[in-house]
Amino acid sequence: MTYYPKNTFEFKGLMNDKNGIYKYVAILHNKHFDRLVAVPFGNIKDTHFRDTTGLNTYSHLDNNNYKLRQLFIKNTIHHLKPDYYSSIYFELKYLYNYEVDCLYRFEE
Repeated sequence: MTYYPKNTFEFKGLMNDKNGIYKYVAILHNKHFDRLVAVPFGNIKDTHFRDTTGLNTYSHLDNNNYKLRQLFIKNTIHHLKPDYYSSIYFELKYLYNYEVDCLYRFEE
């Protein structure tokens, strides 16, 4: 899995994935090299808890099942790194309504 440090990359927005493999793509801007990076997330074949991207293209795949949400979070949260963007970061934040940014707030 690829990780993008938040001090180097700035989140610009979300868009639909054009390849048809993933649901959405997060656009990150590399501040040092002035380039855009696309981070795909959300397998198009899987359901998710709730689509909160604002695009709502895949809101018909919302399952609103709290137990499945907790199971997904439990199985994927170990992939997160503090102060880094990744595909799991965006999937947890926008498809599973998980406050990823609050996870490491009190560790210091």
